[in-house]
Amino acid sequence: MLVIVNGAFGVGKTTVVRIVRERLRGSTVFDPERIGYVLQRLPRFIPVSARELDDYQDSAFWRFMTAYWAGHQARCRRVVLLPMCFSNFAYLEEIRSRVQSRGCVVHHVCLTASPTTILSRLAARGLDANSEEGRWVYPRALKACALHLQPQFAVQIPTDDHTANEVADEICLHATRVVKAAEQHNDGRLRRDYVRLGGRTPATA
Repeated sequence: MLVIVNGAFGVGKTTVVRIVRERLRGSTVFDPERIGYVLQRLPRFIPVSARELDDYQDSAFWRFMTAYWAGHQARCRRVVLLPMCFSNFAYLEEIRSRVQSRGCVVHHVCLTASPTTILSRLAARGLDANSEEGRWVYPRALKACALHLQPQFAVQIPTDDHTANEVADEICLHATRVVKAAEQHNDGRLRRDYVRLGGRTPATA
């Protein structure tokens, strides 16, 4: 199963995902930022280079590779955690649908916080709003705060008055429920296929 942990810059995705990974048996983290980092540093003459893009998420190749590798890992591991700030719902849906098309269960949670909380957390990291990075991050973080309250970004998990451990508990609860439901569904499907092919379940043997 793939768990997309969405949320604005500064909301605490990295910290929370690290805690979830420690608590969920058989889980791992897939960070698509690494793909974006490479694409933005490729020479301009390479067709898939994202050097000219302000945001590597605008690269169709980044979205393809993210979905491909996330789906690959999700087929091999019990739970794959993917932390990323998705404000463009179409991009989120594109990646989610591509991974689902490979037969993987995808669950999305979105960590939310007020603009005041986000600004405070970014400042606590030492990110100067007037620096080159700050001028890129701060406006996008505030934009994400508003967008992530919209219904299509469910399941939303508020973080304003909660510790990272409490938020991680909530994600673990959601993920465990989805994993159990998926495992029960797969077990039932295997049993039906077995009977269809002439086998007998233990209850009828």
